[in-house]
Amino acid sequence: MELGRLSESETSLRKSIRIREKVYSSNHSKTWVSKGELAICYFKQKKYQQAEELLFGVLNFYKNAKYNDKKKISRYTVKLYKEIGNKEKAEFYKTELKNLTDETPTIRKNHVFASKNYCLKIISCNY
Repeated sequence: MELGRLSESETSLRKSIRIREKVYSSNHSKTWVSKGELAICYFKQKKYQQAEELLFGVLNFYKNAKYNDKKKISRYTVKLYKEIGNKEKAEFYKTELKNLTDETPTIRKNHVFASKNYCLKIISCNY
């Protein structure tokens, strides 16, 4: 997400989420990946309340997910709470992040990009 195009990214991510909810379900891992990206987009736009709500939801989903991007979402959760001055929550999530091992499965970057490109192709075809 480029800094100058965050509102465009937000719109695309919202469309991606709607499509994924229809194609998969609102509780599918691919849908939650898009929700995590939207949360990060909100954070970068300083829309902290929306970012917090989505980050919390994504982290809760990832507790039981087979493949996840919990490290990335946890890092942004720490950044969010530091930014808004909630040191207690920032430290809590920082500790959670440290407790994640390298054995925690994560989504491969090329898989995420492939999924995003697929959704963008669907959007451009007006499905």
